[in-house]
Amino acid sequence: MLIVLAPAKLNLTLEVLAKRPDGFHKIRSVIQTINLCDSLRFQLSQDIEFKCDEPDWIPEKSLVSKAASLLQQTTGFSKGATIEVS
Repeated sequence: MLIVLAPAKLNLTLEVLAKRPDGFHKIRSVIQTINLCDSLRFQLSQDIEFKCDEPDWIPEKSLVSKAASLLQQTTGFSKGATIEVS
């Protein structure tokens, strides 16, 4: 099992700019790191599966989900992982 911490940040200002070709928007922001983080736990498995202790979390809209799918497509690696976000 691999455990990674993802530090949180606070957007003190956020200006949404033009849309990029990938569908995301360019932004201009002033940020401040804070003493909070998400914990990501990865366990090798046959399929990509997500677990989260946040009841309103929607895996399909998460960057974690998009990154996992893109990594699998790019590398051609057929196995998956159980990814737990807390």
